[in-house]
Amino acid sequence: MGKIELLKDALTYMENHPEQEITTEDVARNCYCSRSTLEKLFRCVNHISVHDYLVRRQTRYSELYPRLLGPLENGDAYMKGRNNVDISELYDLFSERKNCFFVCCDIKNLHPVNEISRRAGDLAILETLRRLNDAAGAQDMVFRIGGDEFALLTNREDRSYAEEIARKLLSENGTGFEYEGKQFPLSLHVSIVEPEARTVKYDELFTRLHTAIRDCK
Repeated sequence: MGKIELLKDALTYMENHPEQEITTEDVARNCYCSRSTLEKLFRCVNHISVHDYLVRRQTRYSELYPRLLGPLENGDAYMKGRNNVDISELYDLFSERKNCFFVCCDIKNLHPVNEISRRAGDLAILETLRRLNDAAGAQDMVFRIGGDEFALLTNREDRSYAEEIARKLLSENGTGFEYEGKQFPLSLHVSIVEPEARTVKYDELFTRLHTAIRDCK
């Protein structure tokens, strides 16, 4: 099997099992290749490991997350009722809501959690998404803009609404999630980004969001 065919088969298998917790070994077995061969191919083409791709396929930067309609099942990263969109559509949504506020956040000290277990790190990301969706209104949209960085675009033009969401998120700081019988406390840096009076470009928008996260640490 050529490398292109192998990559195609691997990606097809992953995308055909969005709600299942599959592993690198599962993908390799389905493609009739060794794990090391698959890892080398993914690192060469995607510049990440197969495991990281599996996580990102379920919480892609280019996906919008509507409010959750049901609970997460067994820590599965697949979001119920998610709306898959191209990354450019995030900017289109912002353009429609250019007078609305953002609430941005990132996870405090995620690296030590990942060092203990990548699975625990994945659960920390899921817990963050749960908190964002719980705090969001029915028309607010949550999306991931970095490894542990998120932005909630409100559908409201009043700052007080964004401040209330920020308060809800901060009120949960210090509470944790459980992994293998151990409690992991989780806290978020939270900031509010005001709308721009002028029209901003795509790259300017995401720079502003990342800068707001950086400045609130």
